[in-house]
Amino acid sequence: MSLLAGITVTTLAHGDDDDAGDDADEDADHINKNSHPKLLVISLDGFRHDYIDMYKPLSLTGLAQRGVRARSLSASYITKTFPNHYTIATGLHEETHGIVANNMYDALWNETFHSCSSSECSQWYGGQPIWNTNELNNKQNKTEKVRNNRTQELIRMRRHGGESHDVVTPYSSGSIYWPGGAASVNNMNITFSRDYVNSDHDNYLNFTQRIDLIISWFTDRETPINLGMLYNEYPDRTAHKYGPKSDEVRASVLEIDEGIAYLLDQLKSHKLQDVNIIVLSDHGFADVDGFVYLEDCIASDRYLLTDNTPVMHIWPIDNSHELKEELYRNLSNCKGMTRYYNDSIELVNSHYSNNRRIPPIVVVSDIPEDDLPAKLILQARNSTNWDPKGNHGWNNTWEKMHALFIASGPAFKSGKVHDPFLNVHIYPLMCEVLKIKCPTSNGSLSAVSDMLITSNALLNLETAVIVGLVCAIVSSIILVGAIKLWCSPPPPHNSREPNKAYGLPMSAANGLEGATLLESSDEEF
Repeated sequence: MSLLAGITVTTLAHGDDDDAGDDADEDADHINKNSHPKLLVISLDGFRHDYIDMYKPLSLTGLAQRGVRARSLSASYITKTFPNHYTIATGLHEETHGIVANNMYDALWNETFHSCSSSECSQWYGGQPIWNTNELNNKQNKTEKVRNNRTQELIRMRRHGGESHDVVTPYSSGSIYWPGGAASVNNMNITFSRDYVNSDHDNYLNFTQRIDLIISWFTDRETPINLGMLYNEYPDRTAHKYGPKSDEVRASVLEIDEGIAYLLDQLKSHKLQDVNIIVLSDHGFADVDGFVYLEDCIASDRYLLTDNTPVMHIWPIDNSHELKEELYRNLSNCKGMTRYYNDSIELVNSHYSNNRRIPPIVVVSDIPEDDLPAKLILQARNSTNWDPKGNHGWNNTWEKMHALFIASGPAFKSGKVHDPFLNVHIYPLMCEVLKIKCPTSNGSLSAVSDMLITSNALLNLETAVIVGLVCAIVSSIILVGAIKLWCSPPPPHNSREPNKAYGLPMSAANGLEGATLLESSDEEF
C-alpha cells in the first residue's frame, strides 16, 4: 500500500466521526512525545564548507548560530558522492564498507556498479548503516516488531512491574534518496524508503516535497520514525555545470536555504521542535578548466577503465603483472596526473587500498597550485564534448574538498564552532544522539563529543577517572606488601599475543574482523 493510499483509507475510516479531528490531534501529541530521541540528517550534495560564508544563506547561518558548526568536514578519500554518503551512514572507511566509487568493478563477481542504491544492488553494500542500526535496537530493547509486507503494526510492550499494556512507538527509520538508503543491506528493509529518481521521472520529488514527506513520516499515525535521512542533489549539479563560484551556484544555495526555512517552519507547526537536525554535505568542490589525456601515454586497448575523472580506475586487460608494470611505467609520461599502485603508502594512508574493488592502478589529476582551476582526466580527446566548470574527487587533504557540517537541537550545544573532523566520526555521533547501541566503526565519539550537551561517553570517562583514583588509593594501602615481593623471582613469561579482536584496528592493512569485502574476502553479501 502506498503512503497516499494509507492516508486515504485513514481519512475514510474517520469520515463519519464528529470527533475525528480531536482524535487526530491527540494521536499527533502522543506520537510527537514518544520516548525515543529523534534525528533528521539532511545532505546537500557538494555544498562546500565555505559556501555559507560566501553566499550568506540566512536560515543555515541561523541554524549554525543556534547550534554547532564545524569549520569544515573532511570528506573521505575518494571525495565522491556514493562512497562518502555511505561512509557517513556506516562510520567505515570506503575500503571497508565496499562502496569505493560511484562506478566500480568487482573482479570476483565480474560485475559493475553504477551509482545504484536500489534493492537490486544490495549485495554491494557492506557494514551496518545507521538506518538499520536504529531499527535493530528494537530487538536489543526486547521490542517485538510485526511486519506485513509494506505495512507495520503498532508494537506493544509491557512495562516491568506494571499490569497494563502500553502502546509505544518502535525505533523506525526513513530514507529519501540517500545513496544506499533503499538497498536491502544485510537483507533488511527499513520502515520507509524512497530510491532516487531523476528529475524527468514522474515520481521525482523536489526539495520541498521531500521535506513534506519526511515530516509525514515523523508524524505517521502508525509507525512514526525517529531517524530520517534526506538527500538533495543540489548544489552539486549546478556546480558541475557552472563552477562553485558562479552566480548559478549562489542562486542554488539561496534556494536550498529557502527549503531549510520551510523545514524549520514545518517542524514547529507539527510540534517537532525536539528533532535534532544535522545538515551536512558529502564533499567540497573545485573549479576546473581543461583536460589531460590518458591516450598520451597508454593505449586504450590495454586496460579497462572504471569510474570517472578526476580519479580513474585502471584495470590491466589481462590482469598480468607484466601489463600492470607496463601501464604504470608508461603513465609516468602523462603530464598533469599522478599514478599509484593500490598498495602504495599514499593510498594505504588514505584508507583506500584494502578492497578488491580498488583497481591495481589509480590515476588522479594533480591538485593545482595557488587558486588555479584543476584539470580533469579523459581517456581520449575525441571521447566527449563534456565541458564542466567544477568537480570533486581529489585527496581530502585539499581544503576545497571539505564539506559542510551544522548540527542543532536539544542534544547539541549552542553557538559552538568545532574544529575540522573526518566524516567517519558522524556515525558514533548519530548513535549517541539517538541513544542507541551501535557496532564498532572507524569513527570515534571522542572526536565530536564536545559538541553535545551531554554524552554517555563523557560520563563513562568521568566514571573511569573516579575508579582510577580509588584504585590508586587502594594500591597505596597494599604498597608495603608489594615491596616485600619486589625481590621475588619473576613469573614465567607469557608469550600469548594480545587479543587482536578487541577494538577496531585503524590500520588499513589490519582491516576489520568480520567485515565483508576486505581484500582477502571472497564472501558475497
